[in-house]
Amino acid sequence: TSNGMPTRDSGAIANLLTEGHNAQARVLIENDSKYQKSASMKNNLAMLKALDGDVKGAVNMLCDLLLDSEDTSKLTGAELSDDAASGAVCGAARFNLAYLRLSQRRSRDAVKLLDELVKSGGRLKLYSLITLARIGLIGNDNQKAAQYADLALASYRDNMDVLDIAGDIAIRNKQYKKAIDLLTPVAQSRKNDTSYLLKMAGCYQSLGNLDAAIKLL
Repeated sequence: TSNGMPTRDSGAIANLLTEGHNAQARVLIENDSKYQKSASMKNNLAMLKALDGDVKGAVNMLCDLLLDSEDTSKLTGAELSDDAASGAVCGAARFNLAYLRLSQRRSRDAVKLLDELVKSGGRLKLYSLITLARIGLIGNDNQKAAQYADLALASYRDNMDVLDIAGDIAIRNKQYKKAIDLLTPVAQSRKNDTSYLLKMAGCYQSLGNLDAAIKLL
């Protein structure tokens, strides 16, 4: 910040954690016990635990956070989604918990959490759909993967990550023309990554168009 004091903004801390600046995030999180009591700070503390290797501790903290939030909503008679700030924090906690469940190879638990987030909007819905599609692809459930990819395409057609995973799923399902259409804008946007050209070349080869395949290589 401008006065040299560390920020207590949980969003800034989340960004530090995402970018791998764990030490800086730890300083901000531990700086003020008042903010450690907030729901968003507990979410950040949980992810810091996970990054430190304490996945079980992180899972327990996130579960406690979500249980506390549910109990509060029951006491007040309000839905969590009615409070934008509370809803955002709980959504982020659910998404983080889903990723931790995946790391524990508890994919069914992860899918349940992510399916709930698909009902929300914005980035959480986007990331949840991408993750669900990838889970289906990795688990060889190509039909389910395609369903999630189609849902993502319906809402986020211009998102490169959506086009990326949808293209991979199309290839898995031998829909080579569809895969080429999906991956072409990704290849144009990510010119330093030649893997997309190789995928598209493979699609052209499978379609019997060797000339088009060679032009991409």
